[in-house]
Amino acid sequence: MLRASNTNQDPINIIFFFVLLKLIIHLYTNAFAGYGIFRDELYLYACTLRLDLGYVDQPPLCVWVLKVFTMIFGKSVFAMRLAPALFGSVAIVPLGYAVRALGGKKIALIITLTAFVISPIYLAYCGYFSMNSIDLLLWNAIIFLVVKLRTTGHHIIWISLGTLMGLALMNKIGMLWFGLGFVLSLLLTRERHWFTTKWPYAAAGIALLIFFPYIIWNIAHDWATIEFLGSTGNKYSSQNIMTFLSGQLLINNPANIVIWLCGLIYFIFMDKERKSQQLLIIFLTILAILLVNGHSKPEYLAPIFVVLFIGGGLAVESWTDKRRWIAYAIIGNQALGLVAVPLAIPILPVEKYITFSQATGLAPSTSEGHELAELPQFYADMFGWENQAKAIAKVYHGLSKEDRAKCAIFGDNYGRSGAIDYFSDKYELPLSIGNHNNYWIWGPQDYNGELMILLSNDAGDKNELFEEVKEMGTVYTKYAIPYENNLKVYLCRNLRQSPGELWSDIKSYN
Repeated sequence: MLRASNTNQDPINIIFFFVLLKLIIHLYTNAFAGYGIFRDELYLYACTLRLDLGYVDQPPLCVWVLKVFTMIFGKSVFAMRLAPALFGSVAIVPLGYAVRALGGKKIALIITLTAFVISPIYLAYCGYFSMNSIDLLLWNAIIFLVVKLRTTGHHIIWISLGTLMGLALMNKIGMLWFGLGFVLSLLLTRERHWFTTKWPYAAAGIALLIFFPYIIWNIAHDWATIEFLGSTGNKYSSQNIMTFLSGQLLINNPANIVIWLCGLIYFIFMDKERKSQQLLIIFLTILAILLVNGHSKPEYLAPIFVVLFIGGGLAVESWTDKRRWIAYAIIGNQALGLVAVPLAIPILPVEKYITFSQATGLAPSTSEGHELAELPQFYADMFGWENQAKAIAKVYHGLSKEDRAKCAIFGDNYGRSGAIDYFSDKYELPLSIGNHNNYWIWGPQDYNGELMILLSNDAGDKNELFEEVKEMGTVYTKYAIPYENNLKVYLCRNLRQSPGELWSDIKSYN
């Protein structure tokens, strides 16, 4: 009896170990390493100051979650990144239990969870606040429920599926692709019998009901999200099918290649009982959609990629049942993949990171075609924001009280606008206005056209827009991404048209 009890405890202990390991990695990075606040974090914080049922570039769930966390813990970088550290670590629990539900034991668990922990994309997703860490938790939970539905047939699981899929849609609309794959996985397997019951329709109704507020928001805002999605093609024009497929090797860690290749073999040839057949169909459906798109970033496949880790763990455990040393050798090889951690989260001081990246031969990268310096875009976008706010504040507080009362601060991308909003309390600044994504929807506010402070790379067409444009200073930050560096601060007086007329011309959804 004692032996049986210990055997039952092993999976819980293994899962808890990996939850703790991932949490420690992120908490250490957030507390003792890290750089500064990230561009997207600035924007999401700005959204928490303007709560709504939707935003141009995302559904509202992640904004609501951030609002709760900042109300409880504050808005420091550590506080904001506590949420993704927790979500990403807890995401290990449903992943581990999905392995168990498919018959996996100790080896399968260790291999699958090691693959998840060392994958750069999952480390990065949980290293800063965004919708992605919430996505990982929800997708892993949904994957577990799909497996449980197949292995137990309990109809009540449909209610949980509908709820979680609705929440996932309110976090990121990529869950639509999972939903399509799930429907196909039912139609193409013996699970199609569910369509003769009320449960799939009940689950779909629940998901639609949860997602409905975002649909209403889009109707009220001229289908802004559809317009936004249609405008992002140029942004990722450098991405193609080859960059998408080759990118999987790096973002999922080269040390995991054997695992996910074994996962494909397991799903296609080894799963005699077809317990995981639905997972394969869902994976292939999402893969096909992203390939057809032609300009998908490699990380778009990340939420569903874990199913290959599940299959890989099951395959290796089956093959090495009587040769455990082979399994442990594979796990040891995976452990070497921890060397990729500095590429995914800023665990090294910036100078040491640059030395590390040069030694490994990994040049700075971006998926958006921007000019780079010594750091990849992900890290470079953590530098310079407070300097921008400080430079704006110097000009703003140099104005008379009367001028400050009518002065607007404008940002022409959500990073610059978000920096003003994030540091507004510290530097006693009004909230920013802007033309990028949801800033355009929020409008010119009380701006009357008399006085504006803005940051830009050059004067450009500002002399055409304003009667007077005066350069007030330059903002420089070492390591900032080049197009956010050496920016000029301009003080602009007397807009030549009304703010409303200007707003109709400057919308930027991308």
